[in-house]
Amino acid sequence: MDNVKVEDGFAQTSQEFSEFNAKMKDPLVVGAMLHKLTVERENSNRLMMEISAKLDKIMQLEQKVNKLQHIIETSKETQQTTKQPQVILAEIDEKIIDFIRKHEGKTCASQIQHEFNYKGKNAASSRLHSLYQNGLLEKVQAGKTVYYLLKNESRVTGVLEGKPTN
Repeated sequence: MDNVKVEDGFAQTSQEFSEFNAKMKDPLVVGAMLHKLTVERENSNRLMMEISAKLDKIMQLEQKVNKLQHIIETSKETQQTTKQPQVILAEIDEKIIDFIRKHEGKTCASQIQHEFNYKGKNAASSRLHSLYQNGLLEKVQAGKTVYYLLKNESRVTGVLEGKPTN
């Protein structure tokens, strides 16, 4: 039974191939097929060009987004570095700033310890470090000694006079 089905299928396929072969000898049929191929190829090319144009536009938009993100990040960094919060100093910190001004704009923890009668150098160093973190002093290390210098005289004056420092 299976052999009969296979033979019938082969015979039918062989007959279809013979008919196709006969049609291919007719130039009109070949011309029609070539025309259909040409139309399909033109449609495919048009679709590919549209897809390519859309991809180009997406890439341009992606570049613009990246530029905007960079501008936003740069702007945030600039705002963070230029805009400093208002600082209110304790009376002892104001005295330390005045002391630094009177001593050529620099000091170290041992000088502050001696001048303000701190028991240890750590307390003086901690005070100076907090002024450094508030942006009022700069740190410079010379050997084992860390010197603190007045950073921005107009900022320091504004803080001492209670003016906003933004």
